[in-house]
Amino acid sequence: MATLAGGALAGCLGGNSNPPETPTSTPDPTESTADATPEWVSANCDTAPDTDELPDPPETRTSERVVDYVTEFERTYVVATDDSYDAVADISVTTVEETGDGYRVALAVEGRAETPGENETPQPADATSHRATYRLSSDHLLRKHQGYAAGRTLSEDCWTVGTD
Repeated sequence: MATLAGGALAGCLGGNSNPPETPTSTPDPTESTADATPEWVSANCDTAPDTDELPDPPETRTSERVVDYVTEFERTYVVATDDSYDAVADISVTTVEETGDGYRVALAVEGRAETPGENETPQPADATSHRATYRLSSDHLLRKHQGYAAGRTLSEDCWTVGTD
């Protein structure tokens, strides 16, 4: 019996010439390591949304100008296209990065909603909070809209823009 137990134990303690495989993950094309246009960009992007007061992309692109542009774009776009937002209370820039083909800007957005009426169910505190990641290249503006807590992608948009 001792021999059997010793043999079993020796198998557990012995060196393993084949270490376990390390799981690999597929990189997110919108992450900072991706200089190429993300996979969710269609060659047939729409023209810029037909929304009043959207800003024009900056002619000369610097980090500061691109941040100002996408921040104002998000502030205007989300209120015009999402009925759950009455206004945007705050937009925080979480990252800004110059990429091979333009800029990538990640935003955290806090919206403001109407106070529910007497017989309406109040929304959760984060109902008007979300994240948005913008990529601005010479001819495209990409917007990835994500839920706030889990970061789940809710929508992805691509528009053709220019500085003409």
